[in-house]
Amino acid sequence: MNDSSSEEMININRRGNQTVRKRILEDLFEEDQHEASSESISSIDYEDRNSLFYEIFGTGDEYRYILEDENSESTEETNSGNVNALEYDPIDLDGVCEYAMNNMEIKPESLRKVIELLGKGYSIHFVLLHNGIEGISIEEGYKIVDIFDEYKEFANSKKRVEERYGSDPLFQSIKDIRALRWYYGYKKHLGKNLDLPGELLSAEEFCENIRTKKKIHEPLDSSSFPRFEEEGELIQRISLHPIFRSALEVIFKSYGVRNERNELEVRDEIIKRDLIDFYLSDISSEDPWNRYRESIVRSSVEKVSKEVVIPSILKKMEAEAMKKEIFLETIDRIVNGSIGIKGDGTYVCGVTKEKKYLKAVAVDFEGDLVDSITVKEDEENELLGFIEKFNPCCIAVSGFTTSIRYLMKTLSSWNPLYVEGRIAQMKSQDTYSFCCNIARIIQCPEIEYSDMLNKNIIYIQGLLPRNVIIETIKRGILTAISVVGVDANYLLNNKRKEGLISLIPVSNASKNNLFSLKNVAKLEDLKSLCENEVEYDNLTTYLRIYPGVFSGVSGGEPLDSTPVHPKNYSVARKLCGNTWKRELDNEKASAPSIPECSDPLAMDVYRALEDGERPIYSGFPDHLIFEELTGSNGSLVGKVIEGRISKCGNTYYLVSSDSTPASIYVRKTKGQEEFFLNQLVTVKIEYMNDYLLSYTASFTISGPKKPHHSRFMTHPLFKDLNSEESEKYLKKNSSSILLRRSRKDGTPVVVLRVTDSIYVHIKIQEAEKYYYKGNSYDDLDELISRVAKKMLTNVKNIKNHKYYFEDEEKLLDYLNQGGSYIRYGFFFSEKYPGKLCMMYRNGRNYKEYITVDDNLVYEGKSFENLDEFIKYRKSL
Repeated sequence: MNDSSSEEMININRRGNQTVRKRILEDLFEEDQHEASSESISSIDYEDRNSLFYEIFGTGDEYRYILEDENSESTEETNSGNVNALEYDPIDLDGVCEYAMNNMEIKPESLRKVIELLGKGYSIHFVLLHNGIEGISIEEGYKIVDIFDEYKEFANSKKRVEERYGSDPLFQSIKDIRALRWYYGYKKHLGKNLDLPGELLSAEEFCENIRTKKKIHEPLDSSSFPRFEEEGELIQRISLHPIFRSALEVIFKSYGVRNERNELEVRDEIIKRDLIDFYLSDISSEDPWNRYRESIVRSSVEKVSKEVVIPSILKKMEAEAMKKEIFLETIDRIVNGSIGIKGDGTYVCGVTKEKKYLKAVAVDFEGDLVDSITVKEDEENELLGFIEKFNPCCIAVSGFTTSIRYLMKTLSSWNPLYVEGRIAQMKSQDTYSFCCNIARIIQCPEIEYSDMLNKNIIYIQGLLPRNVIIETIKRGILTAISVVGVDANYLLNNKRKEGLISLIPVSNASKNNLFSLKNVAKLEDLKSLCENEVEYDNLTTYLRIYPGVFSGVSGGEPLDSTPVHPKNYSVARKLCGNTWKRELDNEKASAPSIPECSDPLAMDVYRALEDGERPIYSGFPDHLIFEELTGSNGSLVGKVIEGRISKCGNTYYLVSSDSTPASIYVRKTKGQEEFFLNQLVTVKIEYMNDYLLSYTASFTISGPKKPHHSRFMTHPLFKDLNSEESEKYLKKNSSSILLRRSRKDGTPVVVLRVTDSIYVHIKIQEAEKYYYKGNSYDDLDELISRVAKKMLTNVKNIKNHKYYFEDEEKLLDYLNQGGSYIRYGFFFSEKYPGKLCMMYRNGRNYKEYITVDDNLVYEGKSFENLDEFIKYRKSL
């Protein structure tokens, strides 16, 4: 809800007073010595924060597993792990643990402990937050939750397959549901025996070589080359074999890089090394049989990669990215979207504008309507009198016209906050209910979003299956309140409590008991409502009791208002006592620091005690208000659009355009052509004025053609060479810089050698002075000194950096070494000379580009050196 990129991280193990929007990627990027530190959900980029959350819940096919359906290759696994209590049928926890270890890279001791607790029915948030478990993020925790259902499906399906086909060594090697599906398809295809010549390996022999990474089976060498009639059948068997498919999938996951067409590509030498070579004879690769063998494997690779592996990986990546976007945004809206519960006797007003009328409501601290008013827009004093009567702690303002921004100025005495209107509009029957909803959303967003879920007031079409979207939002809500907590008495007395209570992982009987309860003095009192200790622990993971919320309820346990779980109160009291004693002994007046302690549970409790209060919502960011009220955004900046003069001021023009409903402001300049009302003009958008809901632009007028100059040709660095010849010259003479002229228009070009294969050609303008990127230089020496040599210095410093790699291949090998942190590195791009490529692995390989100029430039921001950029990038 705050103004920041949506690459946020939510770490289930809290740290200090940081909030969702202020999380950093630093811990994930650190080296091995920090692997034991708290983990975060891996990030993804999503610029349009409105694209998913505004439109949730349409129809979609349910995820299902059909063993016989070959098309299910690319179907994502079911996200059916319900957020409520894990009431599993008796299940082999050892089997679940083994299955999870085969499919996840998590410390075995932590993984086993999580599975044991989940098997007893504990919620994933209780497990990860309050049991001292290290090294497992909430994202990984939910994957473990899903593995319970996946394992049951795997075990049942494996039993059915064994009944049909028996058990062979290949069957015994199957470790996951996807490979089992492939095994079934492979066995189903096998029919008649395939009579292979000794010069060719069977699919089984080839895949045994792949599995062992040794040439256990080798083809016979022969000088004859008869025609093999059943080549197509051999290719089909290889392409269906589960080991071949698994190996190819691993290759594309580990080494795949997206190209310009958004497809996955893998370097050919990797395919040859990890697959093809295991089918060849050790004799010369020019041998006719080896060429034939290679063509068979390549045909199999092409078939499986195009039909199965690449579509499956891309589909899963897109689905995971979409789920993560919904999950993170749900958390953000709850953790950072509340003004806080102010207590009995306080009010919040909701105000909007409808046509020529202003409408407002007052709601009490639980969001119940108290009063409402409608006035004409020129009767603002009546509106102010209505608001003054209630003296609200905050005013929620929203709407769909740009005049809303000016209304906020009128209401500035009562802390007006802009609230996005589209979410509130979804559950509104009329304008008054809209005003109530914008007020309620900033009071307790978790209750309002749960209420929308409960009433199916969300719309999404064709992005993800409906059940997956619902489950993802539920998980986001529960994750958020497991961190910030919801006041038990506030929830129990709220008229819209049903949705949130339905999400809490306890039995229906316990939920019914909650519905009948009106107040509670201590969390301990909730024990009698729960059927067992597990339910009580789950329930109190999400609830708090804050003193002063209800005048008739006084908290009896101070720790009930903290993120510390009741089962850890004794640990918290001991830590507080020990710390206080140490502070007295040392006669220190400063706040206590985290004690030296090797117990993970004690450290979790201490960090929970140190956590600050819930962040206070400070209003929708200006650039998002701009987008909501005008429908436009920063994508217009830098573009040339047409419009008409709508106003001629003394010092400015206002332009209206069909390209945007926002006003376009153009400053008058000396000597500028005069324009008139309604005159058609062309302008270039320069930047957004977020707060004023307008753009600043300039008129586009063609200037006179600049004269040709050639003073630069007398400079000592000048060589009369073309681009290719200049690169050869620099390489041959081990030089770093020269000056040449453009063969196209004769203008000067500075050529810099970055590496022996990468050269940068910088085109500059020559007039009375020299110009580059809008800056002027008195002579070439000044330009070379301030620009070119600075660029070469940056190149040298980058090459000396510990995360610099000579080429992409060496960086990929480093990224694929794995680890609990996100590995990253840099190399100079041959595809985009003058740009430094940052590549990092987070599930797949991502690339980002940095322009190397006199500074390093990334997304419009300049950095003095690579360390400064890394620090910034980790902070996103």
